[in-house]
Formats: sequence, C-alpha cells, structure tokens
Amino acid sequence: MPAKYELTWDASNHRWRVQHAGRRYVISCRQLSKWAGQPVPSTKEGSYRVANAWWDEKRAEIDGHRGPHPHADTIALLEAKRDWARRHGQPDTAASLTEKIETTRRLRADDDPDPEWPGEVIAIARSSGIIIPDDLDPSIARMIFGEGSIWRDRLQRDATTPLPDDLTIGGQVATWTTLQQTKVKAGEISPARHANDRIALHHFRDFLGTESPVGSIDETKWTAWYGYVLSKIGERENDPKAGWSRDYSAIVFKVGKAFVKHLYQTRLLDHLPRNLDAYRIGRTTREIEVMTTEDVRRLLDMATDRVRLYLLLAMNTGMTQKDLSDLQSSEVDLKAGTITRKRSKTHKEKDVPTVTYQLWPATLALLSTFKAEGNRALVTSSGRPLVDKRIVDGRLRAKDSVATAYKRLAGRCGVSGSFSVLRATSSTLLEEFDPSGKIGTLFLGHSPRSIKDKHYSRPHQIAFDEALAWLGRKYGVTE
Repeated sequence: MPAKYELTWDASNHRWRVQHAGRRYVISCRQLSKWAGQPVPSTKEGSYRVANAWWDEKRAEIDGHRGPHPHADTIALLEAKRDWARRHGQPDTAASLTEKIETTRRLRADDDPDPEWPGEVIAIARSSGIIIPDDLDPSIARMIFGEGSIWRDRLQRDATTPLPDDLTIGGQVATWTTLQQTKVKAGEISPARHANDRIALHHFRDFLGTESPVGSIDETKWTAWYGYVLSKIGERENDPKAGWSRDYSAIVFKVGKAFVKHLYQTRLLDHLPRNLDAYRIGRTTREIEVMTTEDVRRLLDMATDRVRLYLLLAMNTGMTQKDLSDLQSSEVDLKAGTITRKRSKTHKEKDVPTVTYQLWPATLALLSTFKAEGNRALVTSSGRPLVDKRIVDGRLRAKDSVATAYKRLAGRCGVSGSFSVLRATSSTLLEEFDPSGKIGTLFLGHSPRSIKDKHYSRPHQIAFDEALAWLGRKYGVTE
C-alpha cells in the first residue's frame, strides 16, 4: 500500500506542515519525538506515520471546539463498528474502519460519506435476472446489497450493559501504566523503559480491544496474538518501512506476556492461558559493533576538551551516557586517580561488582578540569544533568547532551556507531589481554558468569590496573 501523507513535508527544516480551517500548523521531527515518547527519524519516510498520528490527535482537539461534523452520524456508526472489531479481536477490520473514519472526517457537507456501491454484488444480482434501476438511491442499494444488515445484527447482539472500566482491557492498561509511572518515580525502572513498555502494551491493548473484558484473554486469543506479531515481522521482511522488526516484535510480545501475568497475579484473570509459555519471538543475533583504533584517535583529535573527557571515560571505564550523568563526586578520587562505582543500570543488584578503575593521565587531567562541585561529578556547562529523562503527562521527555555532542562529532569525523560502541570496543580489545574474559567482565561491571567466578576468581586489582594501562597503550592514549 502506498504511503499516505496527511501533512506536507518540509525537507529543508525536517518538519511537517498542514493548513486546516484557515490556520497553519507545523511540527518538527524533534517535537514528534517528544510527543511520541520515542526517537523519530528526521526523514520523510521515517516520520510520516507518527506525523499522521499526531495530526489525527491535534485535529480532533481543534475540531472539538467547533460545531458538529456534517457527517457526525456516519462517523459515529463507523466508530461503533471499529469498536466492535476491536472487542472481537479483528485488528485488520478495525484498522480499515479507522481509515474510513479519518477519510469521512475530511469530507465537506456536500460530499457523500460512502460513495461506493456494492457494485460487484449488484452485477451478480443483475446477471441473475434481478431488475435494479440505474437511479436507485445509494443508501437503499447499500441497505439491500451491502453489509448493513450484518453490522446491524452484530451491533444489536453486542448492545449489552458496558463493563466497569476496571474490568476492561483498556482500564487495566491504564492502571498498569499508572503503576509503572510510580515505579519510575521510585527509581525502580527508567523513564525510557516505561515509555517503551507503554507503547508496546498499547499494541496488545488495541489488538484485544480497549473495551474487551479482561476475562476474554484465553488460549485462543493468545495464539491469535502470537500470529498477529508474526504477521508484523512478515510485513517488515517484505517492506522495510512496514510492520515491526524482529527485535521490536520480541519486546512487544514480552510486554504483552508480562501484562497477562500481572492480571493473573492481581486476581483479575482466573486462569493463565495454558499456552502462555508455548510461543516465543527470537531476537536477531548481531555481531558486537566495535571501532578501529584509528577511528577512536580521529574522534579524540577533533573533540573539544569536554567531549574528549566523555570519550576517554567511556574508553577507560566503560561508561555509558547514563553512567557519566550519574557519576557521583564521592566515587571520584582525584588524588588516587581512580573512579570506584557500580554501573548505573544494575547498581541495585547484589551480585554486580563495585569496580575501581585506574584512570589514564589524560582522563584524570580532564576530569580534574571539568569536575563539578556538587553531588554530580559531571554536569553540562549550564549546571544541568548530562542526561535527563523523565515522564511528563504520561510521555517520555528526554535530553541527552552526551549523545547529542557525540553525534555531531561522529558526523564531522565520518565515524559510524553510537557512543556505547566505545565501551564495546574497549571490552573487545581487553580480550586480547585476557582471553579468559574475566577482565572484560569486570571492566563492563557485569556480574560473574559462573559460581566459580562469583566466589573464587575475581581478577586481582593489580592485574586489572595492568589491563587498563595496556588498554591505554593500545589506543595510543598512554605510553
């Protein structure tokens, strides 16, 4: 299906614009990222679906302050059909009806909201000798030959007393989302993790139907959900702009499974589907991405002192952007020339090691220059955290000054890969120094892989210091 653009693309400014009701509306890809709670590519093909979704929401907000739509009755009927499809696990039908709703909302008062006749059925009827006037009113034709009677029967059968919101899929998704937001505030999960899980869970919610009862989740629905996710993978394999990647599909499927278990644990679901563990979505096996030492030297040579410090800390201590932002002054010993800490991502886990990194002279010199006075050892030039991710009005708001600065630098140097590739590069190089992998595991701040490693054979600090010194020479940073 060809791409459907609701707005006009402004390539020079990486933004979308649209004229509506005498006013002009503009939104950039950066603003779309904030609205969606996840990164949006600064390209036409990579951002148009999110732009369409934003405009649907914005237009609904605008039109809500105006008079009733001239085709309000048709829209209401289409919405009722769409809701029925969602409740009965027919996502493709629901998607088709959603598209019809949006098309109808764009019609003027003198436009026919459903100009298509059931022509194929009429042709068959005429071939059977049934006389049908050419000037037959379209609404009567649709009533006789269309699906009107089928939908009337469906909607009448489904016209029961609405379930309480807390017994519907949509209601419980909202409750679960609120709980996750509480976990974010308590530091149990990251804002980015919550934002990604929320979007993934909405896919599951939309598949089952927002108004569907919680108790409708059974073995049949779970099998259908598995098939739906697989179909999304198939779409992507046929068209790189359609469907979902295998890795993203695995995340969506995993979040759906966690939600089903949550419903069971809170006694909202009497029984888990017996086939809950029967299906899985395997993730793509990828090679670890690393840089050449020449690329690393080019980055260091062209970086400003502040950004060079970020690079050296990633190379010397395996820090990510989050680690840099969370680095505490109490973890830095300038006199000893060391940093001692656990990784930010896993600092609450008991078996994750606290690691002391001996800093290279170049790293120590720059850290002494840029170390802040407060609790955070490193902040921006304006005194803000290097990485600031939070949930605002249910959506992720993220600022990552390290990633932004690195992206600009890498672009100027012609170097591919993200900031985290530096950490992977150092870990890979350390395998040359210690093929057993113990030094590399400690460098990454990972928990020991075996019982023996955990209790008996953590590398001695002297050996670890020697490994870091060797790594500095390998990069050409130390002599």
